[in-house]
Amino acid sequence: MARAGTKPGRGTYECSKCGATQEMKTAASSLKPCPSCGGTLFRKARSPKRAA
Repeated sequence: MARAGTKPGRGTYECSKCGATQEMKTAASSLKPCPSCGGTLFRKARSPKRAA
């Protein structure tokens, strides 16, 4: 889990409260509180599986 205000690294993070996502484009980017619900806990979003 990543918390708002931390720098979790590049990737897409999903709010654990409502599922809204934030894209971290650089390792220096800090997560901001969720713009949809104000949540502060996030998990790394899973990339969708590709059809074979």
